[in-house]
Amino acid sequence: YLLMTQEEIRLYANEKAFSQEIKASLSKDGVTIFPYDQVYEDVKKISSDKKVVLDKENVNYLLLKNIPEEVCIEDAQNLTLLPKAIKNPVEVENEKIAHIKDGVAVTKFIYWLKQNVGKRTITEISAAEHLLTLRQAQEHFLDNSFDPIISYGEHAAMNHYSATPETDVVIEPKGLLLADTGGHYLEGSTDITRTIAMGETTYEQKKFFTAVLRGTLNLAAASFRYG
Repeated sequence: YLLMTQEEIRLYANEKAFSQEIKASLSKDGVTIFPYDQVYEDVKKISSDKKVVLDKENVNYLLLKNIPEEVCIEDAQNLTLLPKAIKNPVEVENEKIAHIKDGVAVTKFIYWLKQNVGKRTITEISAAEHLLTLRQAQEHFLDNSFDPIISYGEHAAMNHYSATPETDVVIEPKGLLLADTGGHYLEGSTDITRTIAMGETTYEQKKFFTAVLRGTLNLAAASFRYG
């Protein structure tokens, strides 16, 4: 949590998670670190002549409840959202570099799948591990940006399914494979999803895949009136 006034900036977090270098930098910028849970007590001390700006959709109930009733609360969007959404030229260029690198890794992954499925044993877990090695071959790769979602067949219908040794299945040269993965690079982070046909597809699979694709494209092209 961050509590910012005209006099001070309080960051409520686990101090042990910060290196001395980061703590020194925060201190230089006027940021003081406090214990994570202390925020619930500190908001109780806000004086009645103050106005608090917060986003009720993203603030938990206890925090909101602990603010004194007489304090004026302005429900507004997080002030950092729009500035964070505006990327400077360096950030834009680095994101392009990160996505090119990730695109290379994922393209090699799809080719590897197509060439080896049915010829060697490939499971959801081993496929995810191989994709990781392909990403690791890219310069400045740091880590997966989230746990890879490699789901085959009916597993792809499970929202954010993640294979375990108990649920892991062999990928066969038929049906569909969903690959929802991403990587952290020094230049930026990625999140790329692909539905891969592992063999011949049925008319029903083509029909519903095309329907979803058309709906997605139409939604992306739709214009919404304000409000």
